Amino acid sequence: MIYNNIRQDRKGYNLILYEQHLQRLQNAKSSLDTSKPKKLSFPKKREIEYNRNVDHINNSNCKIVDRLINVTSSLDNKPNKHMKEIIAFKNKMVIHKRKMEIQKLVCENILLTDRLKTVKPCIKF
Repeated sequence: MIYNNIRQDRKGYNLILYEQHLQRLQNAKSSLDTSKPKKLSFPKKREIEYNRNVDHINNSNCKIVDRLINVTSSLDNKPNKHMKEIIAFKNKMVIHKRKMEIQKLVCENILLTDRLKTVKPCIKF
């Protein structure tokens, strides 16, 4: 408790109120923000130069892609004879594979029907 500047007429409840008042004054915080202002981060010269270089590279890449599109659209895109033979062979292989699968399914179905015909019924009427 603080008794430095106590007047003689303060006693009891008034003394307690006065001491609480002094404690609140000592513990009071300012309502204004007195901290240093935040520094704004301006882009540095190297970052600006790097961004310019990246933009330049992207622009040149776009131009090159446009040129390639124009050049490839004017080329002859017909498949040669060798590629036609390969495609025909692959198509034949696919057709042969499908036929083999169908034949396998037919054989399984025949076996299943034979088994169903030979099974004796389990339910009595």
